[in-house]
Amino acid sequence: MSNANMIIAKKAKNDEFYTQYCTIEKELVYYKDYLKGKIVYCNCDTQESNFVKFLNDVKVSWGIKEVWHTSIQEGYPFDSDYSIDLLKKCDVVITNPPFSLFKQYIDLLFKYNKDFLIIGNVVAINYENVFYKFKNNELHYGVTIHNGHTKFITQEGCLKEVSVRWYTNMKTNI
Repeated sequence: MSNANMIIAKKAKNDEFYTQYCTIEKELVYYKDYLKGKIVYCNCDTQESNFVKFLNDVKVSWGIKEVWHTSIQEGYPFDSDYSIDLLKKCDVVITNPPFSLFKQYIDLLFKYNKDFLIIGNVVAINYENVFYKFKNNELHYGVTIHNGHTKFITQEGCLKEVSVRWYTNMKTNI
């Protein structure tokens, strides 16, 4: 099965949860200084994503150089040649990747030595590749979402509580 078909099959299992604007805002304020002059890539997002909306809303005031986005809905899964080409050129990745592909996703970020801030399921710490990145101080939790419970928007437009954490390799300004 190709990666694109695998992603489509995984999505059929209702793997699609959309991060609320307020959840993004609460965390990203801690990276404001870091993002100045950077190209931010939201490689699991469309133009309508709250990640893209928030970053474009603060782009000028925070001095963000550019905000890029691609997604499977636009025909570009995060591991497509096109998306990887953009990944190589960006400074930082900020997104909510598919939880079912988190292991592969985080490996891709480390393969290309990218700074990132992403949301993942709380159990992702139990994945061997994630656990060892934590153990070696290459990965840590973000600033907010301490208890793991956060409300996401479902495809149907409802709010659903999901147990997540922010995962990052960046330093904050606190």
